[in-house]
Amino acid sequence: MILSVFNTYYNNSRTNKRGEFKFDFIFSVFVLMVDLFISRLLYMIFDFSLTKFNADLYIISPNLEIWKLANFISAIGLVTILFAIDKRVLKFKLNGILAYTLF
Repeated sequence: MILSVFNTYYNNSRTNKRGEFKFDFIFSVFVLMVDLFISRLLYMIFDFSLTKFNADLYIISPNLEIWKLANFISAIGLVTILFAIDKRVLKFKLNGILAYTLF
Protein backbone atom coordinates (compact mmCIF):
# COMPACT_ATOMS: atom_id res chain seq x y z
CA MET A 1 0.00 0.00 0.00
CA ILE A 2 2.89 2.34 0.73
CA LEU A 3 4.29 1.60 -2.72
CA SER A 4 0.94 2.55 -4.26
CA VAL A 5 0.92 5.87 -2.41
CA PHE A 6 4.47 6.60 -3.58
CA ASN A 7 3.58 5.70 -7.17
CA THR A 8 0.56 8.02 -7.05
CA TYR A 9 2.71 10.89 -5.80
CA TYR A 10 5.40 10.12 -8.40
CA ASN A 11 2.90 9.96 -11.27
CA ASN A 12 1.22 13.20 -10.20
CA SER A 13 4.53 15.06 -9.99
CA ARG A 14 5.60 13.81 -13.42
CA THR A 15 2.21 14.65 -14.91
CA ASN A 16 2.32 18.18 -13.51
CA LYS A 17 5.88 18.64 -14.73
CA ARG A 18 5.17 17.43 -18.28
CA GLY A 19 1.66 18.79 -18.52
CA GLU A 20 0.34 15.50 -19.91
CA PHE A 21 -0.39 12.00 -18.67
CA LYS A 22 1.55 9.11 -20.18
CA PHE A 23 0.83 5.46 -19.57
CA ASP A 24 4.29 4.31 -18.55
CA PHE A 25 5.84 1.48 -16.58
CA ILE A 26 5.49 3.20 -13.19
CA PHE A 27 1.76 3.73 -13.70
CA SER A 28 1.31 0.10 -14.73
CA VAL A 29 3.06 -0.98 -11.51
CA PHE A 30 0.62 1.24 -9.61
CA VAL A 31 -2.34 -0.40 -11.38
CA LEU A 32 -0.88 -3.83 -10.61
CA MET A 33 -0.48 -3.02 -6.90
CA VAL A 34 -4.02 -1.67 -6.59
CA ASP A 35 -5.49 -4.63 -8.45
CA LEU A 36 -3.56 -7.15 -6.37
CA PHE A 37 -4.67 -5.37 -3.18
CA ILE A 38 -8.35 -5.49 -4.21
CA SER A 39 -8.12 -9.11 -5.31
CA ARG A 40 -6.40 -10.04 -2.03
CA LEU A 41 -9.27 -8.45 -0.10
CA LEU A 42 -11.75 -10.50 -2.12
CA TYR A 43 -9.74 -13.68 -1.53
CA MET A 44 -9.77 -12.95 2.21
CA ILE A 45 -13.55 -12.52 2.14
CA PHE A 46 -13.80 -15.78 0.22
CA ASP A 47 -11.56 -17.70 2.62
CA PHE A 48 -12.48 -16.33 6.02
CA SER A 49 -16.13 -15.33 5.87
CA LEU A 50 -17.75 -17.21 3.00
CA THR A 51 -16.15 -20.66 3.10
CA LYS A 52 -14.37 -20.71 6.49
CA PHE A 53 -11.75 -23.02 4.85
CA ASN A 54 -14.35 -25.71 4.17
CA ALA A 55 -13.68 -27.19 0.71
CA ASP A 56 -17.29 -28.34 0.36
CA LEU A 57 -18.46 -24.70 0.29
CA TYR A 58 -16.18 -23.62 -2.57
CA ILE A 59 -18.62 -24.48 -5.35
CA ILE A 60 -21.69 -22.76 -3.88
CA SER A 61 -22.89 -19.92 -6.08
CA PRO A 62 -21.92 -16.65 -4.33
CA ASN A 63 -18.60 -18.09 -3.15
CA LEU A 64 -17.56 -19.12 -6.63
CA GLU A 65 -18.42 -15.73 -8.13
CA ILE A 66 -16.31 -13.90 -5.53
CA TRP A 67 -13.36 -16.16 -6.36
CA LYS A 68 -13.82 -15.61 -10.11
CA LEU A 69 -14.07 -11.85 -9.60
CA ALA A 70 -10.82 -11.83 -7.60
CA ASN A 71 -9.07 -13.79 -10.36
CA PHE A 72 -10.38 -11.39 -12.99
CA ILE A 73 -9.20 -8.30 -11.09
CA SER A 74 -5.72 -9.72 -10.57
CA ALA A 75 -5.54 -10.64 -14.28
CA ILE A 76 -6.31 -7.01 -15.22
CA GLY A 77 -3.25 -5.90 -13.24
CA LEU A 78 -1.06 -8.49 -14.92
CA VAL A 79 -2.31 -7.50 -18.36
CA THR A 80 -1.47 -3.84 -17.78
CA ILE A 81 2.09 -4.61 -16.68
CA LEU A 82 2.65 -6.98 -19.60
CA PHE A 83 1.33 -4.40 -22.04
CA ALA A 84 3.58 -1.70 -20.55
CA ILE A 85 6.62 -3.96 -20.76
CA ASP A 86 5.83 -4.77 -24.37
CA LYS A 87 5.24 -1.13 -25.22
CA ARG A 88 8.17 0.51 -23.41
CA VAL A 89 10.88 -2.11 -23.01
CA LEU A 90 10.37 -4.24 -26.10
CA LYS A 91 9.30 -1.28 -28.28
CA PHE A 92 6.03 -3.05 -29.20
CA LYS A 93 7.84 -5.92 -30.95
CA LEU A 94 5.29 -8.44 -29.75
CA ASN A 95 2.30 -6.22 -30.67
CA GLY A 96 0.72 -6.83 -27.27
CA ILE A 97 0.23 -10.53 -27.94
CA LEU A 98 1.30 -11.55 -24.40
CA ALA A 99 -1.19 -9.18 -22.79
CA TYR A 100 -4.02 -10.12 -25.12
CA THR A 101 -3.57 -13.88 -24.70
CA LEU A 102 -3.48 -13.63 -20.91
CA PHE A 103 -6.71 -11.70 -20.86
